[in-house]
Amino acid sequence: MITISKAFSRQWPLWIGLAGLTACQTPPERDTPPSPTPANLGAVSGNVLDAPASQRYQPATQERYEQPTPDPDNPAPIYPVALLAEALPPVVVRVRVIVGAGGSVQQVEPIAQDAGQAPAFFEATRLAVMQWFYLPLVRIRPSQAFSTLVDDRGTEVLYQGDATALPFHLDYEFVFRQEHGKGQVDSRTDTAASVGSESP
Repeated sequence: MITISKAFSRQWPLWIGLAGLTACQTPPERDTPPSPTPANLGAVSGNVLDAPASQRYQPATQERYEQPTPDPDNPAPIYPVALLAEALPPVVVRVRVIVGAGGSVQQVEPIAQDAGQAPAFFEATRLAVMQWFYLPLVRIRPSQAFSTLVDDRGTEVLYQGDATALPFHLDYEFVFRQEHGKGQVDSRTDTAASVGSESP
């Protein structure tokens, strides 16, 4: 079990766990001709959507929050291979990702206005995002005592103050598109205020 002492605030930016993921290819041996580049590969980009103020945790006086941080190894959604030959226009998928207090994704839901979106693209998103993990959202209230929290991976974190891990949700938008050449995953995030509250 890993133990981390946290007598300070974790103020890392909230960013989508797709950043930095690119397709890698091993160079061919000298006497082997390179494989031809596929005519069409799928590319997926993702954004975090802002949560309405009414859905966010509201800090009380002297209360602070440490924002959740996605694991850098969270896998990106993959363009459905069976649909590559159809040369479809870009497809937008918007989902709500519900995360438990321990940092594991509990549920991936289509956002209401997109309930009729292409099932194959939603399923590709759901399969990837259900594997995601976050350093939990933590509320810290002033106290001379120390608190120890354990996430779903068994990591212990020691905080100065009265610390509570909280469930939360994030709304994401993924764009599936086809490009000639190598597929890439691009991402950016808007603001940490995008974190929405969830009932424990």
